Amino acid sequence: MQTEYGNEHSNHLLAQIRNAKDESYRMCSYPGSFVGTLVKLMEEKGFSNYSLTEASLLSLSTIKRLKRDEGQVTPLATVLAVCVGMRLNYTEAKMLLDKKGLGINSNTPDGCACNNRTGQHSLFAGLPCLC
Repeated sequence: MQTEYGNEHSNHLLAQIRNAKDESYRMCSYPGSFVGTLVKLMEEKGFSNYSLTEASLLSLSTIKRLKRDEGQVTPLATVLAVCVGMRLNYTEAKMLLDKKGLGINSNTPDGCACNNRTGQHSLFAGLPCLC
């Protein structure tokens, strides 16, 4: 589909550039903790514990445990399942992973998303959006 700037992809990139400032302010509005951020994202996106259970394929007890943050080690796959279930964009997912100490390192030369603490790799890195 041809549009004002040549194609749909160019228009999508232009929209992202125009919205960058607002998105930056929005990202700064989240609490500093993983639990606070998870709860706020769930509220913003309209997820209850039960609907997130269905969307992420995680158990209800796992969702509740994540929201209590009992100091247990949480596998990277669990937090990624939450990100995918809520259809978080890359920026939101990276923020949530960082707050859980499972940050994505997209600055490596090969683009590897290696979790330095556990050595796990994530296929999630580099995905611009999950929706």
